[in-house]
Amino acid sequence: MKLFKKNHGGNFYHYFLTVVLISIIFFFSCVIKGIFPFGSGRIDISDFQDQSVPLFYFLWDVFHGEGNLFFTWDAGSGLGFNGVVSFLTLLSPFNLLLFFIKRSWIEPFMTFFVLIKFVAMGLSMCFFLRNFQKKDCRKLDSLWIVLGSTGYALSAYSVQYYLLPWLDIAALFPLLIYALLQFIKNEPDWHMRKYSASYLLLMTTIFIVHIPQAYMVCFYLILFAGSYFFLNRFNEDYNKERNRSALLKFGLLTLLALAISAVVFIPAAAQIMQSGRIGETNYSYFHLLAEPGMDPSCKRLMLYSVLVPLIYLIATFRKNMIKTHLPECIIVSLMILPVFAESTNILWHMGPYICFPMRFGYMMIFTVIAAAGKRMAERQEQVASGSVPKPVFSRKLEYTMAAFWLFTILVFGIWLIRVGRPGEDDPFIQDCEEVRQILPDDSDVFHKTKLSDASLSHNYPLVTQTSAFSNYVHLIPQVAIDFTKALGYTQNHTILSDTGGTLFSDALLGYTYTFKSTIPNQQGWEQNAEQFQLYHSLGETEHFATFSNQYVYPARLTISQEAYDACDFSHADNPFLMQNVLSKLFFSEEFFTITDHSVLEKKDITCNVQGKGIVYLYSADLNAGVISVNGEKIPVPDFFYGISDNTYPAFNNNGILGLGCYENETIHIEIDHQSWANNIQNSTVTIGILDFNLFLESTRQSVPDYSYQIQNMEMQFHTSSPGNEYLFIPCLAQDGWKCTINESETALCFLNDTFLLIPLAEGENDISLTYVAPGKNLGLIISIASAIFFLLWLSASKLIPENQLINKYYQLFSHVAFIIFQVIYFIYLFLVDIVPAIYSLAACFIPF
Repeated sequence: MKLFKKNHGGNFYHYFLTVVLISIIFFFSCVIKGIFPFGSGRIDISDFQDQSVPLFYFLWDVFHGEGNLFFTWDAGSGLGFNGVVSFLTLLSPFNLLLFFIKRSWIEPFMTFFVLIKFVAMGLSMCFFLRNFQKKDCRKLDSLWIVLGSTGYALSAYSVQYYLLPWLDIAALFPLLIYALLQFIKNEPDWHMRKYSASYLLLMTTIFIVHIPQAYMVCFYLILFAGSYFFLNRFNEDYNKERNRSALLKFGLLTLLALAISAVVFIPAAAQIMQSGRIGETNYSYFHLLAEPGMDPSCKRLMLYSVLVPLIYLIATFRKNMIKTHLPECIIVSLMILPVFAESTNILWHMGPYICFPMRFGYMMIFTVIAAAGKRMAERQEQVASGSVPKPVFSRKLEYTMAAFWLFTILVFGIWLIRVGRPGEDDPFIQDCEEVRQILPDDSDVFHKTKLSDASLSHNYPLVTQTSAFSNYVHLIPQVAIDFTKALGYTQNHTILSDTGGTLFSDALLGYTYTFKSTIPNQQGWEQNAEQFQLYHSLGETEHFATFSNQYVYPARLTISQEAYDACDFSHADNPFLMQNVLSKLFFSEEFFTITDHSVLEKKDITCNVQGKGIVYLYSADLNAGVISVNGEKIPVPDFFYGISDNTYPAFNNNGILGLGCYENETIHIEIDHQSWANNIQNSTVTIGILDFNLFLESTRQSVPDYSYQIQNMEMQFHTSSPGNEYLFIPCLAQDGWKCTINESETALCFLNDTFLLIPLAEGENDISLTYVAPGKNLGLIISIASAIFFLLWLSASKLIPENQLINKYYQLFSHVAFIIFQVIYFIYLFLVDIVPAIYSLAACFIPF
């Protein structure tokens, strides 16, 4: 153990050992799992692959001048990204590393990207453990500095949640608490000095990088600061005036950090709060207490990963410590509480969460390790001074405990780090790169791409650089989610999907190119499509085929104001009714013949197609139905892992299902439940037949000359009009769109609150459609004013070192701040910790 002798090797020794130990454990786990570069396995799986990596592609394009960070014309067909930027940490400093690699290297780079985050967590924790004690105190033992740093970086939290962007905040967290402790101890007055400025910078960065983690950090700061300021009065160095002064400074710096971040925070928060993901949540306090939550094993594993320092804390506790160690006891206890009280955990998340319980778990792990480190340093100081006769643990036992902790870190790393294996799991990024080779490069909002079979995850447009409605960024207005579902497109939580719909709705929304998996070979919508000349093949790769849709509407598609005023969407309670509402709105004809059929265990439907017709099926309540047409099963593919599935609906393929093209033919549709389906209930299946001749005629209508140009966050359109009509733009309606016609600002209208409608003036129309995120201008003003305030504060601290008048008012305000924060702290304890704990305990005995 010579390596771990105190202060061996100078100032960088602990950091070097931490980096080496983290790297060895991580790479050893990669070797065992066969993760690149030690095998073909991928470390990016699940949401890491489906969300984060596509967004890294998007960021790479932004870094290289091919996109705008706060807006995209690709995902969502024109989608503000202010909320996405914060919700998915696109402004994290770690992401700058993507600038230095090739676009095609992004997925292989993820192994090293994760390691870099682990190392950053370890280094920041190492810095904290080395420096958080007072200068005159005995330094913490080198062994426990390195193990504590490694244990924080490779805790069960980190190796369970590395696939999500929360580690970026976890890497900053120890530095934030260090800066907070230091300015409380050394800079409690009103002056802005290095520790105060460091806290301000780190807190501002957290507010900018990730709003959900930012409010969780604020929760922790209320708990930490409240315990420190109100429960620390038994320590020898407690000084009421210094405490109050430091508390006021803590509040001012935190609020100032929020204000400086306003240019990002305000528009991001506005989009997050208006999204379907947040808007549909029930925020009733007692409703949240009753939420069942998710699998608690994730939380328990986090606690198990710091079992050694927790045992040390318990074993070294003495009754005479209760007064002097009350703050750390309270903080540790309340951070462990959510592991056992799910209602507290839910309140930390500000509501129900989808998977990943205790997303703030790194804070608990940090607290336990930091408290154990503080206790160990104190014990070592007491042993050295002779105030206690001997250490609680012998050196041999300490090494045994250290070895056990290291063993648990290794086990968690090998066990919990997951791997995706091409050929067995969904190779999403490789598939996107493959299909990108055959997709046309002229895709725009009027010429979108459509994935017909859900064989790729929904963020594919960010990788393929094509425009589509499809996206998996969560922050979509609920009305858009509802309307696209009403059109018969697949719906799953807050995801927008291309899969589903009809030939008519595809043409209406601008789907010009369709691609699909070649497994199975022919899907339902392809039956007789060649005879109808619906598609033109553009090419195939090993796994995908691409087609050009031959019948699409021009970009200049209009609605008369009279038809718009008379349109009623309230009765469109199934997708085919909605299709008819839209066809009548745009072309004064209902294109679909609709019939409903009741299905229990089995149903044979005879369908007479008169003339040319395209047959579709939809059901909202069918369970595991096998669909056959004229004795041939219709595939219902569902992502890579269920690509050849034959049951409807599928998880990612639950919209309108195409059954093929027929002319003057009677077809037989057979619906049968799978034998393993349980609780079969009576279901309603709707058959819709698109009149192909009516549809074809609508695509051949002449339109006036027009031109358009799309760039950055602006669309420019030129056309002539007789007036009294709306120009339909198949972009999602969001707050922030501004329209000018012939240099005069014009109010936009919205098709069912979902798509943009521009009122055209009589004669020539030069249209400019621009997106400005709501709250961005206000945020910019607040950020600039706050930055100026910070500079004035900094200047005053240097130019006015001592001023009795300022000190007097500062002390006065500190008394008020003390009272206000005291109320906040105890309300927080009551609502977030005490009531939920009692509720959880009572729930064990009384069923609510």
